[in-house]
Amino acid sequence: MNNLSKKQICFTKIANISSTGYYNIKCTVLNIYDWIPTKAKDYVMTLKVIDDSIDLPIFIKIFSPLKIFINYFKINKSYLVYGVKKYKDSFFILSKENKIEEHLKTNDALEEYNDEENFCKNKNYNDQVNNKSQVMQINKENIFLNKKEFFLLKEIKDLSSIEYIKFIGKLINIQEESNNLIILSFIDYTVNPLIVNVNGGRYDNNMVLFVKVWDKLAILAKNLEIDNIYTLENVKIHVKFNVIIGTLSDTPLSKIYKSDSSFISEREKEYLAKCIDFSCDHYKNMKITNINDIKESGYYKIKVNMIKYFPENGKILYLCKKCKIINEVYSFDCNCKNDKITIFTLKYQVKDESGENIVVCVNKIAKKMLKINVNEMYLYIKSKKMNKIFVHEVKKIPEKF
Repeated sequence: MNNLSKKQICFTKIANISSTGYYNIKCTVLNIYDWIPTKAKDYVMTLKVIDDSIDLPIFIKIFSPLKIFINYFKINKSYLVYGVKKYKDSFFILSKENKIEEHLKTNDALEEYNDEENFCKNKNYNDQVNNKSQVMQINKENIFLNKKEFFLLKEIKDLSSIEYIKFIGKLINIQEESNNLIILSFIDYTVNPLIVNVNGGRYDNNMVLFVKVWDKLAILAKNLEIDNIYTLENVKIHVKFNVIIGTLSDTPLSKIYKSDSSFISEREKEYLAKCIDFSCDHYKNMKITNINDIKESGYYKIKVNMIKYFPENGKILYLCKKCKIINEVYSFDCNCKNDKITIFTLKYQVKDESGENIVVCVNKIAKKMLKINVNEMYLYIKSKKMNKIFVHEVKKIPEKF
């Protein structure tokens, strides 16, 4: 494989692979499923891989009469895979040549170049240039000239297509997928009307931008602080049915740095005030739902009888702002040096005509529930995954119901 001239080879993003033909890809190995025998008397190995164009990993199956690539692959390492064909959905098959090599980014001009599609389009011109450093320089200049003008500052509400943007937002979550892939969640307190709201998290999914950060930038991203405001440059945006995905690849144009944007803070104040002070008009048109008929995440109105609450005086929990670990002891060790957030919680056992269930009350709502000494009431709840139901607001049942 070392004798191949990589200037004559095009690499394709996994997301752009069609169901016909063979393609070359650059990918990161997430898991290795070792050789097992097949019914055809040969062996099959499976690699779980990903690149920066897809959200979910794919599986590449390697067939061979002998067990090759023994101890060759390493998790979180990047590889050049030559000749993969899409079999179905997320399953791919490697061609009979079984050509794979480690991706050494410094060994060729092509490997230094991050936009494979443009490289392929300009292949004939590139082949006329014998000096690899010239090819590398030309490609880098082309990338810069073509993308520099498109770093427009955009908000979540304005995102609608595949584009490269500049974005300013508040960091609300850090998720470590592997050594060279971190997923950051940002909000700017605007809502995208194109996204179907199917999530029941802390923030609705139509107001969250999920950014996949790769390679060296991932090391930086891992040490960012939750609740701080950051600017991102050269973010590639994909708007899908129920999620907005951004990709920040390790290129000279990609940046992430702390910002001091007052308009985000002002929006946050407006958002929190709106959440705390819902009016009766907001709820009066909501239909009453039986608590055990709730199957999906979302907001609901229930009419229930209060059976009991526990613990008697509530419980104090402590949440680390950075890693989101919760503990009953303030001084718990989570390897973060951030201050802990105090959370006051109560659980209520409630009942309606569909049966019994448990709802969770937090902070102001929990204290308000303790003051309402009635057996029957409206609860306005937010149902989340894992069967957790959080009380969002509470109202007494009027005498004339």
